[in-house]
Amino acid sequence: MKKKINWGIIALGKIADKFAADLPLVNNANLYAVASRDKQKSKKFAKKHKAEKAYGSYEELAKDTNVDVVYIASPHAYHYEHTMLCLTHNKHVLCEKPMGMNLDQVTGMIKKAQDNKLFLMEALWTRFNPSYRKCLELIEKGKIGEIKSIQADFGFRVNTGPEDRLLARELGGGALLDIGIYPVFLALSLLGEPDEVFAKSYFGETGADLSTSMLFAYSGKNVVANLSSTFLANTPVEATISGTKGRIKLHRPWHHAPSVELIRKEKSMKFNFSEPGNGYEYE
Repeated sequence: MKKKINWGIIALGKIADKFAADLPLVNNANLYAVASRDKQKSKKFAKKHKAEKAYGSYEELAKDTNVDVVYIASPHAYHYEHTMLCLTHNKHVLCEKPMGMNLDQVTGMIKKAQDNKLFLMEALWTRFNPSYRKCLELIEKGKIGEIKSIQADFGFRVNTGPEDRLLARELGGGALLDIGIYPVFLALSLLGEPDEVFAKSYFGETGADLSTSMLFAYSGKNVVANLSSTFLANTPVEATISGTKGRIKLHRPWHHAPSVELIRKEKSMKFNFSEPGNGYEYE
């Protein structure tokens, strides 16, 4: 019988709510403690998701010796601070994406985890979803041959004011860090680091990017990845991976695709997926 893993959650917003709802779908996971700077919010969240402890500060949760691992769901700009807090108190960490605001922060987090012999992972849930795993399986079996082109977008229209988390630069707002990370992940996951990167961004009044388009060039493989993210328009939110023998289409919303289509000259096949929860249980 697997040991029950006691989870803690820091910052109790929308993503934390979805994550907590999916934890019961994991056999050895137990939501033990939650923390918010608003104690009443913490108590309400704990009651809804049946957590044993509700803390009014992140430090209290980090110091609780019964907590094994912490899911960090705070705004981007606080990921470094809250991850380091938990690692310092010998807690394993699953940190929401993006893991940090820059390379120095992420390097520091990784070093701290290694020094303390702790688990640290960025919560990029797409990597673990059945639809993406099917995509990887098809590619590994050679169903589309050598990859020669990737196209992926993610965009929706943001109509809120500059104080919104999505647009607030001091909170790590902007299209690239919030949703552009998904197309970037796709290219890195399938092709590794590019030889060259070309990018263009348009910035709003807060200084955060409203739209960023990128071209990743892999000169040694003769491959180009066209990637885009925007808060200015509702885009298809689809991804297509084309190879020498065919292509794979991840249908909308591709980062959590309900279906994957293998398209080849001789025939096409479609694989459909349904989720028991929100899809966070796989990560």
